[in-house]
Amino acid sequence: MCQFETPLFIIYSYLSLIALSFVLAFSILGKNFRHPLNRNAFYFMLVLSLWMVGDLVQWLTHDQKISYLFFRLSYLIDFFFLFFLYFAYALAGKDLSRKQKLIFAAPFSLTVAAIIGEIGLGGVDENCDYW
Repeated sequence: MCQFETPLFIIYSYLSLIALSFVLAFSILGKNFRHPLNRNAFYFMLVLSLWMVGDLVQWLTHDQKISYLFFRLSYLIDFFFLFFLYFAYALAGKDLSRKQKLIFAAPFSLTVAAIIGEIGLGGVDENCDYW
């Protein structure tokens, strides 16, 4: 795998953003988790936070298998858009039924299928070539 030194500003910027987003997510969680607006905002921030953690791991690791694992898991950021959609509906005051939520979530099942199988995902070569 490519050996390079990760610049310190990347580490510090990621760590500060990760800490800030986790604090924001759990402060939203502490308000009133049963309210749809708070619940969807929490999931929205949690997915973003976990994606940043995975991206930071990709920057810091020199192990190809770990990097590839987090590369594949980074596709889960697509759920960020799903929870933002739910959040926007809750912000507008429209309550979605379970059926409507499942209809909105159906296209995102392709992301899960792409992660489980190896459908359309790139990879990392030992020679530092990305494909």
